[in-house]
Amino acid sequence: MVLLLGDQEQEAFRRTKSKPWLAKPVLVLKEENVFGKNLFTVRTMLGDGGREHHVVIEAALCENYEPEMWIGVDGIVSVRVANLHWRFRGYEEFQVDGIPVQVLWDVHDWLYMEPNTGSGMFIFRQSTNDFDPDSLSCEVNPNEDDCIEFCHFLHVWKIT
Repeated sequence: MVLLLGDQEQEAFRRTKSKPWLAKPVLVLKEENVFGKNLFTVRTMLGDGGREHHVVIEAALCENYEPEMWIGVDGIVSVRVANLHWRFRGYEEFQVDGIPVQVLWDVHDWLYMEPNTGSGMFIFRQSTNDFDPDSLSCEVNPNEDDCIEFCHFLHVWKIT
């Protein structure tokens, strides 16, 4: 296996006396750590066409009010989670470029752990018809032509 960077593919194949690959490389998994107080931003591939989208996660965890969380894509609020004390783990589906996208979250540590000790976990992936919310794995289905799913795992650290 060789990592090829740059725009001189033919030169690299000639020097290594190898043949071009049959399948184009595809990003399967992206995992990130994001730090912030109440607003967290990240870029990820969602929807059709492999275009990156700007994802914003905003949390209102004030002691005087019920905690809430919003997840927005490209400036549009896609998911609003009210009463976060009861829905600290959850799953929602929304549309990006006409394609269903799933987001799974677990923000238990934000609410019930000491500050700066735990992260919130978010998983973004395109929706499939055979999705099981109890299964958080990203799998390859060999029976489909476009058999690789992209998953974005996001660890969100709330600092005070």
